[in-house]
Amino acid sequence: MAGPPHQSSRINKNSKVEKTMSVSKRIYALIVLASLGFVAMTGFSYFQTQRVFEGANYANVSSMPRNTALTALQLDFNTLRIRVSRHMLYTEAADKQAAEQEITALQQKLAQDLATYRPLISSEQERVMMAEVTRWIGAYYGKMEAILEASRQNAFELARERYIEIATTANQANDAIHRFSEHNRALGLQHAALAERAYEEAKLTSLLVSVVMTLTLIVFGLYLLRKLLAQLGGEPSAAVTVANRIAAGQLDTPISLRAGDQHSLLAAMHKMQGTLQAVIAEQTEVMRQNRQGNTAARIASDQYHGSYRAMAMQVNQMADSQQALLHKVTACLSQFAVGDFDAPLETFPGELAFINEGVEGLRHNIKSLLADMQALSAQHQAGEVDTRIEADRYAGEYQRMAQGVNEMVAMHIALNQKIMACVQGFGNGVFDTPLESFPGQLASINRSIEKVRGNLKGVVDSIHWVSSEHEKGEIEQQLHHHLFKGDYAVLMKSINDMVQGHIDLNRKAMACVAEFGAGNFDAPLETFPGKKAFINDTIEQVRGNLKRLTADAQMLSEAAASGDVMVRADAGRHEGDFRRIVDIINNTLQLIVEPIVLMKDAAQQINTAANEIAAGNNDLSQRTEEQASSLEETASSMEELASTVKQ
Repeated sequence: MAGPPHQSSRINKNSKVEKTMSVSKRIYALIVLASLGFVAMTGFSYFQTQRVFEGANYANVSSMPRNTALTALQLDFNTLRIRVSRHMLYTEAADKQAAEQEITALQQKLAQDLATYRPLISSEQERVMMAEVTRWIGAYYGKMEAILEASRQNAFELARERYIEIATTANQANDAIHRFSEHNRALGLQHAALAERAYEEAKLTSLLVSVVMTLTLIVFGLYLLRKLLAQLGGEPSAAVTVANRIAAGQLDTPISLRAGDQHSLLAAMHKMQGTLQAVIAEQTEVMRQNRQGNTAARIASDQYHGSYRAMAMQVNQMADSQQALLHKVTACLSQFAVGDFDAPLETFPGELAFINEGVEGLRHNIKSLLADMQALSAQHQAGEVDTRIEADRYAGEYQRMAQGVNEMVAMHIALNQKIMACVQGFGNGVFDTPLESFPGQLASINRSIEKVRGNLKGVVDSIHWVSSEHEKGEIEQQLHHHLFKGDYAVLMKSINDMVQGHIDLNRKAMACVAEFGAGNFDAPLETFPGKKAFINDTIEQVRGNLKRLTADAQMLSEAAASGDVMVRADAGRHEGDFRRIVDIINNTLQLIVEPIVLMKDAAQQINTAANEIAAGNNDLSQRTEEQASSLEETASSMEELASTVKQ
């Protein structure tokens, strides 16, 4: 449509001017200018940000790891000192051995702490300070061994004196570590100050650059905006809003035009909006009648001209063909909906064959997916829980469906494996076996497992408490089964009954043994059932041994009373310490009887010797008398001889 002559001349004049520099070129120039400014500001901001980052990040990459390492070093060193003092206080060899193992482990940990820090050293001063720390810790080690050696020999006073002497070395080591930490803290503060100064400089510079860039863009943008508004017919945002709403189907969007505006973008859009609204109104009416069952309703195409008329006619023709096609496809899909995936569909010509391809693809994918799911179910029922659907055989949402089934199956298998790992830990006696927290409704699993864990740990704690009380002699203490429910209460009560049964059993057995101690070897003991009969066997064995020992003692007493002191008990009838008792009695009798036998033999020998002496005395007396008679005769003869000589 041609405008008035004066308007056409003005448009031509503006067109000549616009040829020198169009709106798009101005926009490009504005973009280039803004880009150069933003690049410059970005580069400078990056430089300043890097400076701030280096200063601020020094704490993360240097100060924090160093302080952490030094804190761990000081903590381990002072823990080592505590372990040395405990070694001195312990009196049992086993406790000392355990303390020495802890000391060795702490020495290894200290070596590891030093090795962890060494890669962080960045200056000669740090290297000197590290050497000082290492030297003082090594000096402490050298003196520590003397303390441990004195402690091993339970020389507490000597160990205490050496421990007091080593305190100076330990303090020197702690001071060296503290100086090292203060040095790192000072470095961190220094870099923080640098980062703060760089941050202030970056803020000021960025502000200046932003002001210059903003002023430049404002001037150039105002000029460009005035030219652009004339071509758009209104605000760009309004034109964009109208275009977007029309593109989104909101054809009732109001369009405000300036007086006499028939050639702007908004004016053209206003005309297009009216025509589209009319076409859409016809389509809406046809759709309304179709919904009411009048599928023969069509657009009245005669009221439109040009392409709009052709568009309406083509829409009517397309509706006719699509209606017939829809009936056929819907009939097939309806069979799919009721589970008849073998329902036939005629083959459509030309490009409409994609419908057959789509339906057949749908049929194939559904049947394949169902077959795979049935096979998966059969494999899992057979115990092959690692079986999965081959999702790569499918595409699009079907692949996602197959993957979803696989993921769901894998999730439940993994969930069961985690649960069974925890339950297996319970079965192995590790009641602190962890189990991750499950989300949503799966949290009920955690609650159930934790309830089982709590009950089991409660049972174990109760048993430990009762065991401890029984070790203290409080054998009347029992498990509080009333605090538990269900089978846990039955379990606790059964344990109480079992323990009470054993206590009653022991009391009966010990009552019998007490009677044995009082000399009543005929004290009765009831017969216990099953494997408890070993108690009866043991008691009867003790009873038999005591009775045999008593019988042997009585037999020895009766033999001694009858004068047969050489009778002895048969030790072979006894075993163990009972045999030793019989041997001791026999040996004691032997020691008592042997002197008496020796005295009897000596008396007999003395009697024999006395008899022999008496007989000798008699013989000697007789011979003496005979010799005296002979002497008298000899004397008489001598006298006679003497008288003869005298004569």
